[in-house]
Amino acid sequence: MRRSIFALLVPALGVLAACDASPAAQAGSEATRVDIHVVAHDAKLIGSAVGGARVTIRDAETGEVLAEGVHEGGTGDTGLIMGARERNADVFTTPGAAAYSAELALDAPRMITVEASGPLDFPQALTHASTTLLVVPSEDVAGDGVVLELWGYIVEILDAPAATAAGDGLDVRARVRMLCSCPTQPGGLWEAPVVTARLTGADGEAVAQGQLEYQGGDSTYGGSLTVAGAGKYELEVIAVSAETGNMGRVSREVRIP
Repeated sequence: MRRSIFALLVPALGVLAACDASPAAQAGSEATRVDIHVVAHDAKLIGSAVGGARVTIRDAETGEVLAEGVHEGGTGDTGLIMGARERNADVFTTPGAAAYSAELALDAPRMITVEASGPLDFPQALTHASTTLLVVPSEDVAGDGVVLELWGYIVEILDAPAATAAGDGLDVRARVRMLCSCPTQPGGLWEAPVVTARLTGADGEAVAQGQLEYQGGDSTYGGSLTVAGAGKYELEVIAVSAETGNMGRVSREVRIP
């Protein structure tokens, strides 16, 4: 039975949360479910293929952690997520799709903050998003629920670049994917970004720079840089999409004998 308006307005007596199971009932509390989906900007759900995303639910006023866990599962239905959407239609809630759900035992309406960080398997691409909302006892935030969007690319340097001597070409190969692991390619559903490699010296100044071209296959981009002098450098690969605003970066130390 729903509580009276008067009962909903009394101060909260406490919140008990659980990640995967309903919490033990507190006297006077009502279970409230919150479903959360973490999605890559302009792409699909961030799930197990990239380590998922860490989700934390906090009391917005006190910072108390009410629930936390990992958003995991599949990337979802491509047609539903990337296609035209009807207003208020669920597109992320499909069988096997990544999600995180918590049940909060609420005594009264409460402001909560929902935070997500991911993808967990790629620290160089880790980004964060959060939102704050009011939850009311027994009023579930279900279905697609709370949707948090993370921006960027997963950029990986595929080989340990090596040059035999100063003045030789330094071959660079990199992979650039969406944060959900979806592929990028020219003319594809996820268009190829502009991928640039550069070498910087100890002073941070670039000593060589060039664009990496799409090489086909598994979202792979490649090219060659030439360095005049021997020494220790930082190789940086940056991917940028002016159309979507997604950007990604990775770096690695390189020694030129």
